[in-house]
Amino acid sequence: MSLRHAERELSRMGIKGIARAISGLRQELLDKHGISDVPLPEGKGEKEKVESYPPDPLDLLRRAAQELNRNPFSPEKVTNFQKAFWQVPRGEEGLTFDIAPCSATEERLKKPFADIKGIELSPFTIGIPEELKGKEGLITLGKMFPELENYSVREGTPIEDEFDRTGYIRVEGVIDSPNLDTNEDQLRKHFELQGTRGQRLITYAIFSRQMEVLDGNYLDQGSTWSRLLGSRIDGRVVYAYCYPYGYLYVFRGLYPQNRHPDWGGRSEEVL
Repeated sequence: MSLRHAERELSRMGIKGIARAISGLRQELLDKHGISDVPLPEGKGEKEKVESYPPDPLDLLRRAAQELNRNPFSPEKVTNFQKAFWQVPRGEEGLTFDIAPCSATEERLKKPFADIKGIELSPFTIGIPEELKGKEGLITLGKMFPELENYSVREGTPIEDEFDRTGYIRVEGVIDSPNLDTNEDQLRKHFELQGTRGQRLITYAIFSRQMEVLDGNYLDQGSTWSRLLGSRIDGRVVYAYCYPYGYLYVFRGLYPQNRHPDWGGRSEEVL
């Protein structure tokens, strides 16, 4: 028996108050001592077990998220968060991936983006494992995050990307879409001027999952839509947004000249 096991059993039995108290204690242990679980005595008169328990991947992710929120441009904190994020088992297969350390400098990571009106935007750096490259990568991502519930991340995905890169990638670190009220040509020219490329769907989907961990919100969440110039369906640029419960909406219905005050576009920069 351990604290983690006791928390789960109490929660299963409906004793939520004590379960939450144990959860808080485990978080305090993780913050102060780097462990999230300890064995409990087996019973009166019995010798206590000395078995050690590895930290829960979700606890490690929460801790890495807290540290990244405090220091978002530290290469070490970026690396720790990305590694922790991809080490949480997900989907029916319990998929996990590893990712190399971020080699970019803090100065490079903190360099701001600018929207089409010249307003500075704080950046965010995501990590895309090699296993998530191309169409198969989108399908794998859909298996890891079934709440995406979209055809674009399932077998037979029609998504075609303009380029195919993994590793560390900088994006505009904002929930609502930047560069609002623009058409495709305006976005493309703006991205060329700042040395970035139109964002791909794989980048958008991963960034959205990571922002939910750090901020509690998915990208756009129905208030704005994001054009993703880096991904197409039948030659047409896709646009996307997320619902508050995580569902990913992907569509190709906009014409290049279409624009609207709630429609923007996102970019990415490969490090």
